[in-house]
Amino acid sequence: HTVIAPKAFKVGISSTVVLNLYGYNSATVAAYMLCLQDFPQPRSIFGRVPRRALSQSQLRRPIQLRFTVTSPITEQDIVQKNLRRKVQVVIAVSRSRFTFTKRIPVLIDRNSGYLFVQTDRPIYRPGERVEIRTYPLQQDMSPERDTLVQVIIKTPDGIGVNKVERQLPNRGFIDSSFRVAEHPMFGTWSVQAKYVSKAYTTTAQATFAVRKYVVPTFNVQLEMKRNYILISDNEISGKITASYSYGLPVEGNYFLSMKLKRSQNSRPEEFYKMPSAGVLTANFSEGIQRFNVSIASLLSILQPNETILDLADMQASFYVEATVNSRADSIMESDVTSDLPFLKSPYAIDTSITNMYYIPNLSYHLEAIVSDVTTGSPQPGTTVRISVGTSTYTSVTDNRGKFVSAFNFVGNTVQIVRIETVDPAITDAQQTRATLNIQPYTSESSSYLQISSSSQTSEVGSSLLMTFSYGQTTPTDIRYYVVARGGIVHSAAVEPSPQSSQTTVTLRTTHSMVSSARVVAYYLNGAEVVSGSFWFDVVDRCKRELSVEIPQEVTPGARVPFRVSGAPDALVSVSGVDKAAYYLYNASRLTRDVMFRKMDGHDLGCSRIGGEDWKTVFMASLSLYTSEQNPTTVDNLGCERRARKKRNIEEITLTALDLKLQQCERDGKRGAIANETCETRTERCRVNYADQYPGCCESFQASCIATTTTTTTTTTMSTTTATLPPFISNPGRQRSNFQERLSWPTITIRPNGHNLFYKTARDSITTFVVGAVGMHNSPDGFCIAPSKEMKVFKDVFVQINLPYSLRKLEQADLRITVFNYNKQRDYRLSLYVKTDNTFCTRFKAGTWTQMANFTVSAGGFGSTSLTVLPLRIPFSSRSPIQLKVLDENEHILDSIRREVLIEPSGEVQDTYRSYPIDLSSGGNHTIQIGLSFPEQINIETRKCWIYAYANYMGPSVEVNQITQEPRDIASIFRQPYGCGEQNMLVTGPNCYALMYLVTSGKISTGSMRYEQAIRRLEAGFNQQMRYRSDLVGKRAWSVFAHYRPSTWLNAYVDRVFIQSQVYYGEMDLIPVCRSLEWLVGEQDDEGFFVERSPPIHREMHGAVGGKYSLTAYVLITLIDAARINCSEINQQIHDAKIRAVNYLRANGNHAAFQRPYGLALLTYAMANYDPESQFALALYERLQRLRQVDGNSYVHWKGRGAGEIEGTDTHDYWYVRRPQAIDVETTSYALLAHVQLAKSRNNVRQLDLDTAKSIALWLISQRNEAGAFISTQDTVVGLQALATYMGWTNQVQPQSVPTNIRIRLSGPAGAAWGPSGEHVMELNDQHIEFRNEVEVPANIIGRGNITARISGVGEGVISNRCIYRTSSDERACHFNVTYTIAFVPSTRGRDGDDLLTLSKLIGRPAEASIVEVNLMSGFTAIEQDLQRMAVSEAVDGLVDRYEITSHKVVLYLRRLGAQPTTLSFRMRQTVIVAKPQAAKINVYDYYEPSIKCGIFYSMPGEISQLRFSQGCTAGNSGELCKCAEGSCPKCRTREEQLHNTTCLGRQGADCAICAGQCENMFRKACQSNYVYVATVTSVPSDSSTPGYTSFTVEIDEIIKEGNDETVDRRSLRHFRTRKDCYEKCQDPALAGPDPTQTFYLNNLPCDTRPYNQCGVRSLKNSKLNAFNLYFYMCRYDYELGQDGLVERVIPAAKCTQVRQRIDLPKLQCDNPHHPRDPTKQAKCDRMLKLRAACTNMDRLRDRMRTGCD
Repeated sequence: HTVIAPKAFKVGISSTVVLNLYGYNSATVAAYMLCLQDFPQPRSIFGRVPRRALSQSQLRRPIQLRFTVTSPITEQDIVQKNLRRKVQVVIAVSRSRFTFTKRIPVLIDRNSGYLFVQTDRPIYRPGERVEIRTYPLQQDMSPERDTLVQVIIKTPDGIGVNKVERQLPNRGFIDSSFRVAEHPMFGTWSVQAKYVSKAYTTTAQATFAVRKYVVPTFNVQLEMKRNYILISDNEISGKITASYSYGLPVEGNYFLSMKLKRSQNSRPEEFYKMPSAGVLTANFSEGIQRFNVSIASLLSILQPNETILDLADMQASFYVEATVNSRADSIMESDVTSDLPFLKSPYAIDTSITNMYYIPNLSYHLEAIVSDVTTGSPQPGTTVRISVGTSTYTSVTDNRGKFVSAFNFVGNTVQIVRIETVDPAITDAQQTRATLNIQPYTSESSSYLQISSSSQTSEVGSSLLMTFSYGQTTPTDIRYYVVARGGIVHSAAVEPSPQSSQTTVTLRTTHSMVSSARVVAYYLNGAEVVSGSFWFDVVDRCKRELSVEIPQEVTPGARVPFRVSGAPDALVSVSGVDKAAYYLYNASRLTRDVMFRKMDGHDLGCSRIGGEDWKTVFMASLSLYTSEQNPTTVDNLGCERRARKKRNIEEITLTALDLKLQQCERDGKRGAIANETCETRTERCRVNYADQYPGCCESFQASCIATTTTTTTTTTMSTTTATLPPFISNPGRQRSNFQERLSWPTITIRPNGHNLFYKTARDSITTFVVGAVGMHNSPDGFCIAPSKEMKVFKDVFVQINLPYSLRKLEQADLRITVFNYNKQRDYRLSLYVKTDNTFCTRFKAGTWTQMANFTVSAGGFGSTSLTVLPLRIPFSSRSPIQLKVLDENEHILDSIRREVLIEPSGEVQDTYRSYPIDLSSGGNHTIQIGLSFPEQINIETRKCWIYAYANYMGPSVEVNQITQEPRDIASIFRQPYGCGEQNMLVTGPNCYALMYLVTSGKISTGSMRYEQAIRRLEAGFNQQMRYRSDLVGKRAWSVFAHYRPSTWLNAYVDRVFIQSQVYYGEMDLIPVCRSLEWLVGEQDDEGFFVERSPPIHREMHGAVGGKYSLTAYVLITLIDAARINCSEINQQIHDAKIRAVNYLRANGNHAAFQRPYGLALLTYAMANYDPESQFALALYERLQRLRQVDGNSYVHWKGRGAGEIEGTDTHDYWYVRRPQAIDVETTSYALLAHVQLAKSRNNVRQLDLDTAKSIALWLISQRNEAGAFISTQDTVVGLQALATYMGWTNQVQPQSVPTNIRIRLSGPAGAAWGPSGEHVMELNDQHIEFRNEVEVPANIIGRGNITARISGVGEGVISNRCIYRTSSDERACHFNVTYTIAFVPSTRGRDGDDLLTLSKLIGRPAEASIVEVNLMSGFTAIEQDLQRMAVSEAVDGLVDRYEITSHKVVLYLRRLGAQPTTLSFRMRQTVIVAKPQAAKINVYDYYEPSIKCGIFYSMPGEISQLRFSQGCTAGNSGELCKCAEGSCPKCRTREEQLHNTTCLGRQGADCAICAGQCENMFRKACQSNYVYVATVTSVPSDSSTPGYTSFTVEIDEIIKEGNDETVDRRSLRHFRTRKDCYEKCQDPALAGPDPTQTFYLNNLPCDTRPYNQCGVRSLKNSKLNAFNLYFYMCRYDYELGQDGLVERVIPAAKCTQVRQRIDLPKLQCDNPHHPRDPTKQAKCDRMLKLRAACTNMDRLRDRMRTGCD
């Protein structure tokens, strides 16, 4: 008998095993599947084949045993019964007098079935909803309705933020949705689908992008003729194409640049650009531009005697960048082709399909594929030469790049086959070659079985003719099996004719064989198994095909028919996406190819054809068991793949030093930054590189002094012609629906096989990609239709280029273009615009206004700009702009309504604080959580959150509640990856987090969480292996392989890996031992260590600087080295350790160890070395004398005095000085020393425990909400200290009572937290690894402290974090920052030259400084300039490194002191924002961020024209002026006070102050947020925002209290208003000869959102004869805008004087009958009105006291 089993069983589905019985006339067969551990008693049966009797004819064929799964393998089976690898199949065969049982172990494959995930769009903006559709399928592609599916949304850093668990409904798909947050993490998000049961590992993933984006109108593609340069090439050729999303070509200009990169980290060198020098523009026409660039351009920048072959040997690359600027709308789009290599040969020979075994004495068929070496695309028509022994054969590749050659081998040994390309266009040395060792098939009897076919491709429903060849020994029968998608789908037997040498079989191809299948056959020659195999491809096709039909072209808003055809009753999801969205992100589309590739992925075979013997033939996909033999045990599903030969990096001919010296010479020739002298640049070179590369700076200086040469290049261009589409007209309809999703319905195919439905076309002029996914309730019922495209188009249309958003009070120029694609007609067109009062424009708001006239020729365009200035943020945050185009007959040809997002101005800042919870003995505790903010912020932007953890380690050991996976520790650093230092920023904390979890008993060895942590350590170690210095023979760790190693970095890396190997036992310690050997070699004879190559990331090594602290730091690593065995250098490590100890003991009283930091580091080192020594104890006593205790009785150490960081000014009143990073690091080392010394004592003292806790609680209170401290190294050491402390306390004082803490949060008086008045958070052991989070309600923020009443038992942490926006400069400035900025036109837009000069005149220099340059709206940084300043790119570089985001440039500087440092780079305007708001430059000490300075910069000398419109300055009082005044407050004059104010009391003579349109002050006050009386206390000055004026007031009286909860009498508040508003807000009647008596009003922001109430404020200027004034505000952020009302308040003394004079006998103003001359009568009339105004003010106060109800 034989048994054929699949390589693995798929979980949850029926499986087939084939039994073959020989010599039986009758038999009864039964089978079942059970757990391996259940033998011999079958307690857990997962599937069985019922007992059945077989006839003689049935016994002559393969017997299929298809297990009916009566009890599917469950999650409990996988976990509890350890079924992660295998189950056992038991087959029982019986006949009359004989019974046997066969037991076969079979692997379990939990990757069973299929999951597909799809999103309705590829890219989303903040606040938009992501629609997700999940398709779960069984292995046979039928719907999986019985298993729960989990769908998780993950952020770009892998954090799960949303989860749903659902089963597939009877009629429908698994639909879910997720709304992107308003302030999300930008980047590539993912949707992960998996089965909830752990019995399955099947997963699927779709990705989507989240960005602030605008859909591009056209796409640029750069197509190279070849994606490489051959060493024999004479030119570089390619083409640039650009087409609109509706398919028509772009006209305009183009920019082309080519740059050489000698290595991954080297500076790119431009060798070609167009437009070149002296050429203003390069014309781009008809959507295409070809280029042919001479290779001489590249040769011109190479070094003497350097060739392209040298570039190929050093693995250099080049990249090409193309930008097209559309002439019609001035939009620029780009494409980059990067990492293009220099190659010797263009070909690769792929032998993955080659049969690596042959059958002696039979013809051997050699198959291989010749492909492009870079893209892998097939190379048809390529001649190849095959050499076998002395014979040579020639073949030519077909259209798939494949060639076939048949020949016979001589003998039966290993045969050597050599293959080489024969291309006459390249030299013999450039031909690609491959050498194969073809093994013979071995058989005891020299028997064989070969399977062949005339075709290796078949279609479903067709027949495949196979030939079985077996030579002279004719088998009785041949059994063969077809394997596809991991299972046996067909089995049969054939009986060859007697005395035949071969036989043919016809195999009908079925859908179960899609997309490829393998035939495995065998026969028995006595007891020997003789086998062979054959692989064939099946044309990809669905069993139940699906198609969608749509019109090729429609008009905007048309009713579009969709016709979907497929299997009746199939459920179909139809999608439609704007093609332009795929220009932005196209990495995760669900297509037919994706489906078939996933089906192919279930093929478990390891080779296509043949094998060394019968066992290896079967092991390719099956297992064969015979009566006498069993196959080799298979324990995993993997395969040993034959790897392609890669280029050997050791072939580089130039050494690192040679390359660096060449760079030194090149950099010297480059132009200086800010006109620096060669001497200045050379001195900086010596600082950067002199120690590492001797001779570098001398070469640099000589080259700098020498003159530079320039080269010019030429290129040849050619163009082609594109046709225009036919005319389709739909005039008069307004286009307003520009959604990128066209369709997302679910439909059912009708019985006739079709479904016709209609959808409304979107209004975008574009092309939509339409697809369909169908699911039928039957095997192979799933299908994805080929996608179709539908163009939405009209001949004449208007288009406006809108940015993603505009900021409030930030002026922008919006480009408007009218296209005429009617080739038969010219048009005279009029363009009209309409906006609401959100915008200030040159046109009347709320009405259609003509803005331009065009004469547009056939096929042409006309364009203009609309200048807008957002005055406020509307309720929906979006505001419309409407445009329409009319012809000369007033017919509307096109009309659109587009909305633009209006965002607040200012820079986002945040604050945070943490509070430890210590209820280890139970009880109650109250914490006051203060939410502090500076004054000059946009109060509407304030948001705060409260976080709580049932664990002191909190975020460091957090488990994501959505994914149940450990949080990625890397997220607390917010650092990039890509070098040896950055990698260790994460690996160290991962080690310490695991240390805590294990020592505190939170996880157990072998658990899934433990294994995840080990894999992270393993990944960190493997990544670090890439960063070993080539300069010392890879014996030491370095930043990059071509950098010199750092003493500090090696000590740190070695220590982390030594501590990690306790858990990650498989770690290869040889690299660590080699590093230790190098480290010992860096020790001086006196015993100290030196640093010859400081880390690039200065923030990493914290305060470890001089030789004393560095020696103490390295000593800690040498002590830890005792944990491992470096047999060859153990004695060297020991000797180095003793020398370091002796040196430190001899210098223990050095000044470096008198300061807390050095003393703490030394104490920890000595506590590790000998905790009982008098020296260690004496150091500890000295350290204790320097400790400090805060108000919470927490103990800490200050690493540096406060006087050393004072700046040039005091901090704002709200600023609470946080401890420095060095304080955290010092205290962490002190805690480590304390714990180490306490461990050495026989008995643990309570005093030791209490002291350790008080230190740990202080450290916990310094962490932010993410678990990090202030900088990097303090976070690493802090986590180590906390992990060590908590592991120790858990051992000596285990917590016996479960954690059970309740936190009740409540706001200040008058600010309730929800209906119940408070919010409750529960912390317990069940959620010990989870974060409890709540957002603080808006009505509580800023009103006072939040009270946290905590009760229960246990330990934990509560933290808060707040964010806000501010536009004000920092008051405390520790750096001196100046800038100049100039703008010049360029071929690609407008470039700004930004020149920064930085210094630090007060206090000690900043050793690691960070400069953040936030970019103004519409600008991006030119990276080439940043590269020019980088130390890694230029030997006279200024910055260690740089980072670029879409909104910011970050520069890392080594040192900033009194000597000024000048930085210069260019910014390029890519989006036209004519008057962008000021952006901020931040400079701070990385190691101590409180040492900082921030200033705003803006466009030079530009003030918004809309604020001073020409119409207004010309005296125009019409609508043109209304916009300019539209954002100014209403300034009431004294005359308006006396004649246009509604009486608030009884009617009569005392209220005769209203004549005409009057202001009701009481009603205005009630509608307002607050009413103040205030005095101006400062001289008005220009604000930091261009065009604004600022001043300060003192609050005298609060008539109505608003949301500014901190305001009180005599409070100072800052205001601002637009400068032109300030100048207009004056009362000429009150102005005197003294110019100071003319009152001007400052700029205060005013938001007019409908839900905001307006506020009334009163200002009093003490310099203006004690006159007061009112102004009304609609927000409380102190920016005076258009809804404000301002007037002078009549002083109380003036009111008293008026009342007294009215009653004078000579006037008697109250007596209407008293005789008065006209002069006295005029005085009385005025005084009566003044008295009425005074009385009105008194009544306003009285009525406001009683309320507005």
